[in-house]
Amino acid sequence: MAGEDLRRYLILPCNCPNCRSHSQLNCSCKVPLIESPGPSREGGKGGKGTIRGINSRMMMMEVENNPAAPHDMSNICSLDNFLAAHQDVVTADNEAKALAKQQPPTKKIKLEFTDLPGALLNPNHHNHNANSSLPPLPVAIGARSSKHTILLHEKYQSLGIGGPEFVYEGDSSWGWKVKTTYLGEILDGGSVFTSKQEAKEALSEKVLKVVLLAEEEGRVKKPEKRSRERANIEQKEKERKEAGVNWSGQLLEFQRANNSPQPTYTDYQLGTSFTCLLTIDGLADHPEPFGDQTALYSSKKAARQHAAGCAAQYFKERGLWPEGVAAMGGIKKKKKIPATLVPISSSSPTAAHGSATMPVATAGTSYAQQAAAIATSLSLTTPEWRFTSEDSAPDFHTVSCYFRNGGPHAGPIGEVRHVFGKKKAKEECAKRTVEYLVGVREQRLDYGRRMMEGIEGGEDLAGSALDGAFEKERTAVVIKNEVSSDDDDFEDAVEF
Repeated sequence: MAGEDLRRYLILPCNCPNCRSHSQLNCSCKVPLIESPGPSREGGKGGKGTIRGINSRMMMMEVENNPAAPHDMSNICSLDNFLAAHQDVVTADNEAKALAKQQPPTKKIKLEFTDLPGALLNPNHHNHNANSSLPPLPVAIGARSSKHTILLHEKYQSLGIGGPEFVYEGDSSWGWKVKTTYLGEILDGGSVFTSKQEAKEALSEKVLKVVLLAEEEGRVKKPEKRSRERANIEQKEKERKEAGVNWSGQLLEFQRANNSPQPTYTDYQLGTSFTCLLTIDGLADHPEPFGDQTALYSSKKAARQHAAGCAAQYFKERGLWPEGVAAMGGIKKKKKIPATLVPISSSSPTAAHGSATMPVATAGTSYAQQAAAIATSLSLTTPEWRFTSEDSAPDFHTVSCYFRNGGPHAGPIGEVRHVFGKKKAKEECAKRTVEYLVGVREQRLDYGRRMMEGIEGGEDLAGSALDGAFEKERTAVVIKNEVSSDDDDFEDAVEF
């Protein structure tokens, strides 16, 4: 029943006097506000719904709503009245439109990217004349000049001096700073620049003022004016004289022949001219470089030849330069002259027995060759030279001589310490070794003579003592006895 009532009646506030005093959901009145258009409960065809009291329904829907305020119609006019009041404006607008249609259409101007900053930087800018064909004006974004850079370059070229070296700091995002040291003055750009070119231009202006001031004070002068032809002739003659001897090549071969360090050339430039200084490591008596910075040449090669010639002259004055070297010839290593065996006659008091011969080093042989020859006569093996050097001074060597299976003469013999140059150290050690071996030979001959005294024909056999060592032979050569602090006490030297 409740569902049928909801379907037949709208759930709207009831305005009957009975429903005002209690809940409208429990309303028992049967007066429908709007009937359903469907069929009735009694059946049959239903017609259109009837509306009872349209005024009553409107009254119920507008319950508790205040009526709208009336509108003021005094300021409202119709469109015709408005156009009539502004007829002059409407007429002028119609005439402008008609005139615009009669003129030909204008070309649209395409703005480039470079034209945008002008309009963007000026927000108050308005194009009042849309039909204007004038392009926008460009905007200045910076200035660039190389005036002082060019003037500075021309100035130091005319004075014949070298140009400044610019040192830059920074990067493209942060900016660039520049500084230089020129003619004893330390200069800088003074601020940060957006590019290296701007920084160089600003600093060139300051350097140019320093050069002009130095020229006024007489610190720098222009070179003497000479005809270019004459200057070229004099320079060519000078280089031709120097080019007669290949000093650079000969000095290189001279150092190689003596196993000495190679020279180091340091080139210098002054304008379009060059000079060179040469240094050689290990020359204790000549620490200064060879050459002259005032001797200018048109090429680096000629300047190096001059420095090498000064070094060659130094070795000639000390008798170290080989004689008979051709102007364009090389210097080769001296060939080793083998030791010759000179037989000693049997009539000599120190003659060896039979046909035995004793090798004697002739003039011109090295001490190492003499040591090897004497060692053979004493029945010793070939000398062995052992080199040692410190890491802090690799060119200084300590050398000793050893004889394999030499017994008391096994070594070390003739030790020299901290001698510059490997070859020189070996020769010094060989010299001491020769002195030692000569002493051994004399001791053996003396021992043989003493053993053969009083024996007929014993003098001819005294030389056989060279073939073997006698007891405490090395001790007799090096030191016979060692004196202690007490004069009465003597102690034999330790046998090696």
